[in-house]
Amino acid sequence: MNDVDTGWADAAWDLATAANNALLYGAVLLALGSLLLLAWMPWPEDLRATVVRQGRVAALLALPAFGLALALAGGEATGGAGGWPFAGLAWDIALHSSLGRAAGFGAGAILLGYWALGIPAVGAPASLARQLAAALFVASLATTGHAATAPPQRVMAAAVAAHVIAAGFWGAALWPLAAAAARLEPRASGELLERFASRAVGVLIMLIVSGLVLMLVQVDRPRYLLTTAYGQRLSLKLAAVAGLLWLAARNNLRFTPALQRGDARAAAPFRRSALTELALMGGVVLLAASLTVAEPPRSLMPVPVPAH
Repeated sequence: MNDVDTGWADAAWDLATAANNALLYGAVLLALGSLLLLAWMPWPEDLRATVVRQGRVAALLALPAFGLALALAGGEATGGAGGWPFAGLAWDIALHSSLGRAAGFGAGAILLGYWALGIPAVGAPASLARQLAAALFVASLATTGHAATAPPQRVMAAAVAAHVIAAGFWGAALWPLAAAAARLEPRASGELLERFASRAVGVLIMLIVSGLVLMLVQVDRPRYLLTTAYGQRLSLKLAAVAGLLWLAARNNLRFTPALQRGDARAAAPFRRSALTELALMGGVVLLAASLTVAEPPRSLMPVPVPAH
């Protein structure tokens, strides 16, 4: 195979991996966030059903995404040889890697999460089941990948975990909150938004702090945000997150108070804003997935040779 053919094959492999990672990240974040939404705040019954439905669909989508991630990782390790994707060697390599451990956590999260989402009861036992399933989803993303395994590994794994929790809680709330503006009376939807906002403040701080930690380690120097493929994609992701933060602030400062006052005219613009946030969040997930097939600048730095 010549260099051109090899380049096209590598590009196709990277595209398939990034696309599947986007599905995997989106599904895990949505299922994780749905579990946290039910565990951390009360919902009206019809909106609770919306949260349950989106979480269960996301959990089911995560299952084939984990399987395909293992198949792609094994195929990459073996060069697609030996009858991939059915080759035993490819699956053996993938299952014994950090991705194999992540898929194990993911499988447990999917089974427990699907059941826990449907528990009709409220209270400590139901909340504990949902938070345990959420923790397994977090572990599925915090035990593998460029960022989670970078040194110092414990700090980076904790930063990834915090980032995933915050992104999941925020992203999973957008569709149910948009639905609330359409289904509930203005004051009722305003009260729900206020309850969410009171919890989201700490979550957004966690998102920003953990994101800064990941960026400082992965990018190493500010100029690499513009001079490397990884940095350029991360810069686009940061710009999208800044847009999300602006929309969230506008919703909280403008539409939530109006709905709390009973102003029905605020419902439609809030719903449009929440759906815009959801679309932008999808873009953030796609950009995050694209980072998995680019070398972070820290890995491109020369390793210092010890003096003798």
